[in-house]
Amino acid sequence: MEKFILKVNEVCIWIFRLSCLNILWIVFTLLGLGIFGLFPATVAVFAVTRKWVMKEEPKLFITFWDTYKKEFLKVNLLGYLLLFFGLFLYLDLHFFRSIENSFVDYLPFIYIPIVILYLFTVLYIFPVYVHFELKFIHIIKNAFLFAISSPIISILMVIGISLVYLILYMVPIFIIFFSVSLVSFVIMWCANLAFLRYHLAQQKMGNNETFN
Repeated sequence: MEKFILKVNEVCIWIFRLSCLNILWIVFTLLGLGIFGLFPATVAVFAVTRKWVMKEEPKLFITFWDTYKKEFLKVNLLGYLLLFFGLFLYLDLHFFRSIENSFVDYLPFIYIPIVILYLFTVLYIFPVYVHFELKFIHIIKNAFLFAISSPIISILMVIGISLVYLILYMVPIFIIFFSVSLVSFVIMWCANLAFLRYHLAQQKMGNNETFN
């Protein structure tokens, strides 16, 4: 009975943590007028969930706020660069579909793998951002490398995200409390598996250096 109570208490603590984090994301996204607050608030969420995944006990608001203000400019540049590339892919698709050419019939064989790689890279962007100390361009490069070198983990991410959003679809009120924080935790937990594998490979090679 005591173990059951402790387990229930632990679940309640996690529900409280995730809901507070999600509300912080909403508040600080709005404080940044949406377009400027979205990416800094998101990277701040990942900074917190990374510490949870690493079995640390961060001060939630302090960790969130410090990351938000420190990374504000850099992560906005990165986020809108990725958004621009995604829009470019979308417009390319519509452009090629409007052309009457036999080449268009083969377009899905080229376009779909590119889109999948793009989406998988985006999934790793924030985990790589908060886990490694990297320069701007190397964040994108190494997120891409993790995406192509860890396909099973990438698929696990997609499955996890799908399950979360299935729950949110069934219980819409949960969107306010878990839509970003829980998804971030799932992504960060999966990404950490890839990071652990990378660090183990580095140790076996006798190389303690991180990415450049």
